[in-house]
Amino acid sequence: MSAITLGQSPLTLAQLRALIAVADAGGFSEAAAELNVSQSSLSEAVGKLEDVVGRPLLRRTPAGTVVTPAGERVLSHARQAVQA
Repeated sequence: MSAITLGQSPLTLAQLRALIAVADAGGFSEAAAELNVSQSSLSEAVGKLEDVVGRPLLRRTPAGTVVTPAGERVLSHARQAVQA
């Protein structure tokens, strides 16, 4: 598995893909179904990414999951990294 380093902590492509999937699907359940993974593993991947970045990247609301301003910045870089 490939990793990108931010400071001393590695970011994995799987974590970046998880963020992209949740952002695109608008929720964890939908993204988990699309990626064929459990919702808990997807949530864990995004949580670890948020820990590395040091900011919340997604905000969970009753209407769905929305990307925070910090999440938008990371999401832009994540899309580029995954396409590379």
